[in-house]
Amino acid sequence: MSSEMTNAPIPKNHDSVDQDQFLTILSREDALARFEAALFPRATPSEPRALADALGCALAEDVVAPIDVPPFDRSNVDGFAVRSADLASASEATPVRVMLNDEVVACGTAPTRPVLSGTATSIATGGPLPRGADAIVMVEHTQPAGPRAIEIRRAASPGQFVSSYAGSDIAGGETLLRAGIVIGSREIGMLAACGIARVSVARRPRVAVISTGDELVQPGQSLRPAEIYDTNGAIVTAAVSENGGEAEFLGAIADDDEKLEAAMRAALETCDMLVLSGGTSKGAGDVSHRIIAWLGKPGIIAHGVALKPGKPLCLAVCGGKPVVILPGFPTSAMFTFHDMIVPVLRRMAGLPPRSDAKVTASVPVRIASELGRTEFVMVSLAEGDRGLIAYPSGKGSGAITSFAQADGFLRIDCAGRSDAGRDRGRGDAVHAACAGAGSDDRRQPLHRPRSGDRAAGAGRSPWCARSRWAALADWRRQSAANAISHRSICLTIPPRATTCRFSPTDLNWCRAGGGCRASCFALAMRVSRD
Repeated sequence: MSSEMTNAPIPKNHDSVDQDQFLTILSREDALARFEAALFPRATPSEPRALADALGCALAEDVVAPIDVPPFDRSNVDGFAVRSADLASASEATPVRVMLNDEVVACGTAPTRPVLSGTATSIATGGPLPRGADAIVMVEHTQPAGPRAIEIRRAASPGQFVSSYAGSDIAGGETLLRAGIVIGSREIGMLAACGIARVSVARRPRVAVISTGDELVQPGQSLRPAEIYDTNGAIVTAAVSENGGEAEFLGAIADDDEKLEAAMRAALETCDMLVLSGGTSKGAGDVSHRIIAWLGKPGIIAHGVALKPGKPLCLAVCGGKPVVILPGFPTSAMFTFHDMIVPVLRRMAGLPPRSDAKVTASVPVRIASELGRTEFVMVSLAEGDRGLIAYPSGKGSGAITSFAQADGFLRIDCAGRSDAGRDRGRGDAVHAACAGAGSDDRRQPLHRPRSGDRAAGAGRSPWCARSRWAALADWRRQSAANAISHRSICLTIPPRATTCRFSPTDLNWCRAGGGCRASCFALAMRVSRD
């Protein structure tokens, strides 16, 4: 532990509520670049693990095969091991008679007698080929010719029914697996075939997870007035494990400087990374970011990122260890964690970057967005006449179901571009084109529509209240005339998400199979630039 981490805390005024955060709002790219520059390059520690415990880990070094696989020539059928030269003249009319050796070669039995000219040895499938034999004759192609003899009525070619020669699968001395490969069931099978019981893997970074807030109660306990259950602790802990970390949840801590500082110091003593949620915004009780200055250099790298949701994100490095303070709202916390923290966590674990599938869909409504901030919008998918349709969830960053029940999300870049990649100028109308089912939300445009926008949407109010079904039906009727509402985007779908389908009888999004559950939200949905 560095000297900065062990020095006594500097004097501090616990009564002060001065807000010294958000002095500089960084772009997502700048914040991530600064964070990684403060952490990397760094050596990835390794440790030996048994095969059963290495699943999902990255190899720390190349693995060389110590033996041939298979280690011997083996038979592919039940039959007799023979010398093919002895059977050159064999046929139905002129069978060849050979004598049987007094042994039977089965799986796991090493042959002791060689196959000499005019002899054969009974062998089972998978049995090792005896010395002198170069072919196998199937039992079906022979006839008994006495107590210790058989007649063979077909010729045999060298190598017949010898399916696997020694080293034909894996040759001893060859590089079996390269460093950096993530160990899955297939890799474990290859290692086991070579007799390798332990491998050196990148050590999973130990990540301490702390929730902050006076109002938090752990699941299973009873709620008192003004209290809520701690969802971020469970979500972040699971997400750390999903991305190569070894999570240790330390519970929820009240908004108290001394208690939180003690917990953060203890976590940094034993763990490789510290992730907190809450206490990073502008409230008087948001103290997490202030404690960073007392824990070690260089301290805060970025506080305030041009993301929506997720602006209050705080990134710091204390004594060479990353410290992350996520926003308190669940959707904000998960977006920023998967978009900004997962790349760093996976790199520390020696894992490759995530690879997510993307699909193309259409957005039937306008989406309100802010210039200068990269924005993520949760969507549900439905099949329309022209392909997939992505409908925004309409829930805020404080809703846990905003990401738990979504099929994916789209990304609106901060460089002033709309969902269709169209330049978004001052005169564009950026507003929600319709409200949720059954609501009466009349949203005014944030900017005055341009004349072209009015012409494209002639005869309809872009902010009138309507149900989702009415909006979708209206979009289908007028999509040819209203080019602004029919925007092509590129969506990323979580690996285990189930596509939602629209139910016209219910006027709502029905969840196939009882509810879409997106377990992985490390997604980068990018707006297409068509």
